Amino acid sequence: MLEHIKDGKPWHGEAIDNVRHPLNIENLWSEGELAKIGLRVRPTKVKPPPTLEQAKDRTRDRLESKAEQKRLEYITPGVGQAMTYLEKRDQAEEVIAQGEDVANAMSYEEAREAFPTLAATIGVDAPTLWEVAQLVMQKAHIWANKSFEIEILRANAKKKINEAGTVEEVKAAYDAIDWDAI
Repeated sequence: MLEHIKDGKPWHGEAIDNVRHPLNIENLWSEGELAKIGLRVRPTKVKPPPTLEQAKDRTRDRLESKAEQKRLEYITPGVGQAMTYLEKRDQAEEVIAQGEDVANAMSYEEAREAFPTLAATIGVDAPTLWEVAQLVMQKAHIWANKSFEIEILRANAKKKINEAGTVEEVKAAYDAIDWDAI
C-alpha cells in the first residue's frame, strides 16, 4: 500500500499533479521514482516477537480451546447440558443402587417424581427406567474414558509448555500434541 510522503495518508489512486497513475504502481516503479511524485510504500509495522510468557499464555489458551473442541466431539455443549448430564448420572446411580426389580416396579409417574431428568427419556432412549439408567451409566463410563484421554494429553502438554525455556520450545510442545490419537 502506498501513502503520501507529505502527510502519511493512504494513496487510493487519485491523480497526482493531474496525472493518473496505475494502482499497481508500487510494483512497477522504484522507491526513488515513487518519491519523485510524493509517494512511498507505507511502512509495515513489525510486531516484536512474543516474549516467552506471552508465547506460553497464548499457547495455553490455544491448548484449552483445542481440548474443549475435542471434548465437544463427544458431548453436547452448554453449561445447562453439562448439569443435565450430571443430574442424569446421579439419578442413574440411585436407580441402580435400588436394583432392577424396584426400578421396573415403578409406574411412569413414580419414576418421574423420584427421577425426573432420567424419566424424561423413558421410551426415547430406552423402554424402562432401569434400561435408561444402564444406558446413562454406560455413556458416563465412555465419557470418563474419553475425558481421561483428553485430560492427560492436555495436562502433559500444559506441563511441557510451562517448563519451556524458549518460544521455540513452547511451539514445539504444542505441535507435539497428537489430538488425533484420541
